[in-house]
Amino acid sequence: MLRKGARHMFVNARFSRSAGLAAILAAGLASLPFVALSARAQDNSSLSSQVQKKLDKKQFSNVKAELDGSGIVTLTGSVDLYEYKVDAEHRAAKVKGVTGVRDQIQVAGPNLPDQELQQKLVEKLQYDRVGYGNEFNAISVGAQNGVVTLAGHARTYVDRDSAVALASTFPGVKQVDDEIEVDPYDPPADFLAI
Repeated sequence: MLRKGARHMFVNARFSRSAGLAAILAAGLASLPFVALSARAQDNSSLSSQVQKKLDKKQFSNVKAELDGSGIVTLTGSVDLYEYKVDAEHRAAKVKGVTGVRDQIQVAGPNLPDQELQQKLVEKLQYDRVGYGNEFNAISVGAQNGVVTLAGHARTYVDRDSAVALASTFPGVKQVDDEIEVDPYDPPADFLAI
């Protein structure tokens, strides 16, 4: 049988061990977020380097990629053509682990007056896909502050995509808004007679 004083020391010793164990556990748990943050920082660093590797081309030399903690990449800087801006966004989005892309890249090409830009694009589109039925396309071109809007109708998706690609690669175009509708397929009458 334990004396009263000895029993008190035994309870205190047991409590001390429990308190010590709780302190160790609390300290261990407190360091877990730090470990998780360190691992996340390494993941972000690795992910950031993978995105930069995808953008390791001459046309992206002025583009920078920054990653936030949730896997969203913000692209900043400048490129010469609108096509490069779109391509940079697609390349960054394809990196495994990237959850989204904020494309803040500026197109730095020449600043053409809107009327001149519109006229040159209309001329280019007139000769686009000659011999492939482009006489059935009715594509209009609008330009405002370097933003080109393509509207109207195209006979096929190939015709629409060709017009958008032509505008995207034209110097002076800062953005392309595609509002072209593709006409439904209508088989020729002689095809239906077969």
